[in-house]
Amino acid sequence: RVDNNLHRIVLLKDEIGRFYYPQGRFCNIPYWDLTRGYFVKALSAVEVEWTGEPVEPYADVPLHRGWNIAAYYPFYNLSAAAPGFDVISTIIDNVLIAKNAEGRFIWPLRGFSNMPPWTPGQGYLVKAANDVVLNYPYPAQRFNSLPGEAPLAETAHFRFTSRTGDFLPVLVLGLEVAGRQAEEGDEIGVFDGDTLCIGGGVWTGEMPLGFAAWRDDETTPAIDGYRNSRNITFRFWDRSENEEIRPNGTRTAGADLQNDGSIWAGDLTFDGPVSRPEIPKEFKLGPIFPNPFNSNTIIGYALPVASDVNLSLFDLNGRKVADIYRGFCEPGSYRLPYNAVKIPSGIYVLKMATAEYISTTKLEILR
Repeated sequence: RVDNNLHRIVLLKDEIGRFYYPQGRFCNIPYWDLTRGYFVKALSAVEVEWTGEPVEPYADVPLHRGWNIAAYYPFYNLSAAAPGFDVISTIIDNVLIAKNAEGRFIWPLRGFSNMPPWTPGQGYLVKAANDVVLNYPYPAQRFNSLPGEAPLAETAHFRFTSRTGDFLPVLVLGLEVAGRQAEEGDEIGVFDGDTLCIGGGVWTGEMPLGFAAWRDDETTPAIDGYRNSRNITFRFWDRSENEEIRPNGTRTAGADLQNDGSIWAGDLTFDGPVSRPEIPKEFKLGPIFPNPFNSNTIIGYALPVASDVNLSLFDLNGRKVADIYRGFCEPGSYRLPYNAVKIPSGIYVLKMATAEYISTTKLEILR
């Protein structure tokens, strides 16, 4: 809790629809079940400590058929990498899919995982085929080498809001781009309809390629993810030519995929219209809209050349309060969604810095 009027927890949910909403002074979760995990949306970074007798790392974690939020008991990391899926090896035949909060997932049926090792203090979404009891392996069963720990490459062209609370896993099993060969560093973007980018992945030259399509966070006024998975479409970006390619005609790439409500998986074919984004003639910060804003805004910026970009937020005393974005961007115009729910009301200075350009503008957060 920040003070009597401001709680660090925005919303806490369990897996069956019960929730705790401090602002509304409401809670219908009867007690904290140590066998379960919970969704927690926090206003700012916070650490929580429990006291009492520790739970044994290998204690029973009962899972029901369907979606569960599984508590993670061990005080050590366990590998989630294929082909062994060490962390869920005791129930592997009953796991349909498992997800973390960062957009990573495990799909045992396809022998796929891009998830790093499971770590103490986290909970994980697990969809089970049947009622089953999960027991995490003993420390002696741990792998010394934990593959799959490398961070996923961030997209430089397709921009989207991540960590919205839930996501639809996308698994590309095959990729065909008419008239060209996909190269390392090219990107696949996933969209809600035709305008809102909700996720993307960087082509590494290896199949399958997995990434997240982020769902809308309904606790914010802005639409920052998809609301209906049937509206999902895809685009391909050729990095060397700086061109976007879509599927042919009115057929969307999503029509080639199998959607069972839990995951998109299949082949993608891009053989339609090609567009080349217009290259700006000069650097620019803005427009920012809306401004003033409550929690969500869109930050626009333009780059005439490929650049390492740093977007930061400062208070009027010159203290940095947030790193909004830091990364490499190709030439082009960008619209970056920004959620300022962790930032108190007030007037701030937004700074954009590259090797060749520095600019500032004011933002106002009103609540």
